[in-house]
Amino acid sequence: MEWLALEERFTFYGGGISFITSAQSAAPAVADPAAPVNGPFSADFKWATLPDVQATPIRFTDGQAKVFESLWSFKGVEVDGERIMQRAGQKSDKPIDLFKIKSKDKGKPEHEARLAAYGALVVTQQRAGLYSMPCAAAVLA
Repeated sequence: MEWLALEERFTFYGGGISFITSAQSAAPAVADPAAPVNGPFSADFKWATLPDVQATPIRFTDGQAKVFESLWSFKGVEVDGERIMQRAGQKSDKPIDLFKIKSKDKGKPEHEARLAAYGALVVTQQRAGLYSMPCAAAVLA
């Protein structure tokens, strides 16, 4: 059995609702929640597969995932940090704030991997306060 969103099976057509008969869904079901769907990210941006940073997928906190999802939505365009954080629903002005390692977490591999992933994926222009994620633009090409 496969659960599908209504948008995948029904559409508005000619003033009514029509059933889409295709047996294939628009987005194939992913069995592994960490499987890359959006570039190196999982569908919910809570995981990233970056072999250059870590051999296994990196799990992010909810806030970090929202920052990556926000950056992804801008499709590689340089954007002001406040706008990114507003779209992510976070109170900080800079995306890096959510990836900084607290003193109690120094030396823990999961925290180090998250910060390294941020460094590998996000391009920062500190003076201008602009951030971009080039891998999101590559998807459009």
